[in-house]
Amino acid sequence: MEFCVRPATVDDAERLAEIDLIPEVRPWLDLPPEASRGRDAWVRANREWVEHPEHHCVVAVLPNGFVAGSVTLRYTRNDLDGVCLALKVDPEYQGQGIGSALLRWVIETADAVPLARVYLAVLRSNSLAIALYARHGFVYAGPTAHDCDRMVRHRPRRHHR
Repeated sequence: MEFCVRPATVDDAERLAEIDLIPEVRPWLDLPPEASRGRDAWVRANREWVEHPEHHCVVAVLPNGFVAGSVTLRYTRNDLDGVCLALKVDPEYQGQGIGSALLRWVIETADAVPLARVYLAVLRSNSLAIALYARHGFVYAGPTAHDCDRMVRHRPRRHHR
């Protein structure tokens, strides 16, 4: 499947909210149920998310301009670690390399900074996501709250001769 990864803009907020509201995506998000928030609130939240100065957010875009997924990397205050946040792909486009491309962007960006580690949290029941993260070098790093596990990827050490 052909697509590109580019920085997210506030113009993407509406489509990102649509992805958040897809029932198959919702269980994996650590967000309140849609009944407690109207669609406009989701758009507003995504706009704020994309504009947040500590969030480095990108989207996967099809040739026709359709946003099929996104991910965010946030550096920790010490700039030694990063946190991979909100990797989400529209279910119609899952299994076609978009999640892997977004995760590669996280890894390449983290390595370029360079961040020593990148952490993420994943629901224990999300076996597909756990397998995706493991394929990209993330390993189990312990439990977190809300039935989630923490995974971490350490930046490869450069050996000098």
